Amino acid sequence: MLNKSKYKRQLEQSIVQTVEKSLVGRDKIAIAFSGGLDSSLLAKVCQNLGKDITLLTIGFPGASDIEWAERIAAELDLPLIMKELDKEDLENGIKELADIIDFPGVRDFEIALSLYIVFEFTAEQGFKVVLTATGLDALFCGFD
Repeated sequence: MLNKSKYKRQLEQSIVQTVEKSLVGRDKIAIAFSGGLDSSLLAKVCQNLGKDITLLTIGFPGASDIEWAERIAAELDLPLIMKELDKEDLENGIKELADIIDFPGVRDFEIALSLYIVFEFTAEQGFKVVLTATGLDALFCGFD
């Protein structure tokens, strides 16, 4: 019979150890934060490890990511800095990224574009380190 609590404990330990390794020697950390399960889990693990965390959120006005980011940041009692994007931000990001590299598919470009914009925002806020939970959901579900 499957021992769920054993596997749950092993998964939790694996996640915490992986995050811990990425934080060695780093104190002031930004987290690219959507308020979704992946980035919320990452934020909570970092918080439990006693790190100085600031959550960074980008999105268009009225986007659910912004609403969820505010809600979860408040529940975790963590500082949140938001940047509402406009059409110009998107157009500039597309142009700059398209000049740098070719992408095999639209999904790859979408992921790279959001990361590119959040990394720029991270630098604007004075952070040297930003963690993302990008791809964490692929561990269990994968991408189509």
